Amino acid sequence: MIWLTYRLDLPPSVNAYWRRTRRGICLTDAAVAFRASVIDAVNRQGRPHIPLAHTLEMDVGVYWRRRADAAVRDLDNLVKGLQDALEHAGVIANDNRIKRLIVAERGVCAPGSVIVSLKQLAWKQGEWVYANPSVD
Repeated sequence: MIWLTYRLDLPPSVNAYWRRTRRGICLTDAAVAFRASVIDAVNRQGRPHIPLAHTLEMDVGVYWRRRADAAVRDLDNLVKGLQDALEHAGVIANDNRIKRLIVAERGVCAPGSVIVSLKQLAWKQGEWVYANPSVD
C-alpha cells in the first residue's frame, strides 16, 4: 500500500490561485510561489519515483497562521490549489485519482501549514477501503 505524508506551506485560496486575463486563465504570483514551495518540500521530504496513478485518499490537516484566519477562510478553497501543486510537483498523476477527500482544521501554528497524507484505496464490496499491502 502506498502511504505518503508531506508538510507543506499553507496554500493560497482558490480565489487567489488563478486569474482571468485577455489571453485566458493563468496562475497568480501567489500560485506560482506556492507551486515552487511544494516542489521544494517534496524534493526534501521524498518524491515517488513516478507520479501516483493509484486510486487515492487525500487527508489534509490545516494549521492556520493565526486564529483570525480560521474565522474568515474556507477549508474547501484550499483543496484545488493543493491538488494542482501536488500534480505539478509529480506526486500524483492526476487529481481525478483522489476518490476520498478529508479536510480538517487542526489548530493554529505559525507560519501556517498543511499536512497532506496520500493513501492507496481499493474498491471492495461497494466501498473504498485501504488497499491491501500484500497487493503492491
